[in-house]
Amino acid sequence: MATLSLLRSFGLLLVGFVSCTSPDAKQKLGIPIVGAETQVVLESLIQHDSLALSSSGSSGRPILSQLAPLGLIVQAPVDTGFLHTTIRLDSVTLRSLLRLKYLDGFFFTSQDSLALIQQAQQQQMARFDTTRLAPSDWLSPQALERQKKQQEERPYYRFSQPLFSSDSSRAYLLFDYHCIGCGGGVAYLVERKDGVWQPVGWRRRWIN
Repeated sequence: MATLSLLRSFGLLLVGFVSCTSPDAKQKLGIPIVGAETQVVLESLIQHDSLALSSSGSSGRPILSQLAPLGLIVQAPVDTGFLHTTIRLDSVTLRSLLRLKYLDGFFFTSQDSLALIQQAQQQQMARFDTTRLAPSDWLSPQALERQKKQQEERPYYRFSQPLFSSDSSRAYLLFDYHCIGCGGGVAYLVERKDGVWQPVGWRRRWIN
């Protein structure tokens, strides 16, 4: 009995140790690569919009290899008139997603709600597979941090992770262009047609 109690105590201590792992320690474990479907979506957008990547010329920009989760706000803040709450640039409300119009209907349906929420809850920091890009076409978070410290930050592109419909035929994701004193961001609507992901709509999110 005493042995069982000791094992239980040790188990609790072990769980506590794992759950309290510092962000730095987690970083050392490595950031996972995004799923194959997400990778295909990103590559289709890169190809469709013919992004001016670094290897294409001096005016090209690299893509940040790390993709942040797309924040989904299920319960939108209520504007009482006394306190105005600003939605973060890397977030979107579930209500606005379900109101995105497409063709004669909506891009997402109410049946997609649960799938969107579950994906948002499970998303974590990830990176895309850069092996198909030239070395100068992508930028690591570490390199970006070094540029900021040296005050040599250069323009770059950044994608968010996408949120897929329940049948995985449609997706919503964010795309930003960052530079010193300028920049902008759009939200993309992409759809899989005949096995190929294609952008079917976009809207401006912010501009500087």
